[in-house]
Amino acid sequence: MFKLSVTLSFVSLFVLYIYAQTSPDTCFFNSGKNYFDLSTFTNRSFFLFLGGSGTFYFNVCGPNVQCTQQLGYEVSACENPLADVNSYIDLGVLSKGTFSLLNETGSTGVVLSTPSLQKCPQGSGNITSNIVLLCKAGAYPQALYAQVTNPCLYELFLIGNDACPQ
Repeated sequence: MFKLSVTLSFVSLFVLYIYAQTSPDTCFFNSGKNYFDLSTFTNRSFFLFLGGSGTFYFNVCGPNVQCTQQLGYEVSACENPLADVNSYIDLGVLSKGTFSLLNETGSTGVVLSTPSLQKCPQGSGNITSNIVLLCKAGAYPQALYAQVTNPCLYELFLIGNDACPQ
């Protein structure tokens, strides 16, 4: 019985360790190959305007105040569409998000994927946002651009030194 208890405790700690390495709640990401300290993104709000679509508001390591106030629950990313300036679309809930290593040849960085609670208007599943943090040594964090890949996937791009591995 003691051996089973110790084994279960070890498994629980291992699962928590893995979660801490990929969860945006901690704002640290260890890919196993690289370590990223993204804590300087905590409590920083960004916004981007995409002509023909609207304004995107987002945070990397916490809820976005504008989105949270408008939607009534903690959201890390949202869109205020041009078609209806009084509405907001949930693009991602931080508590459901995960970090992953950017998989682009010639680029270094991290991707924060956050599924929303809002169903995709076309297709199955929920709307998802990918916040792409591109490494640029010495650069101050700044929002670059947004793109709507399809009605279910939004991509928001940032650059900065903080997206570089330690």
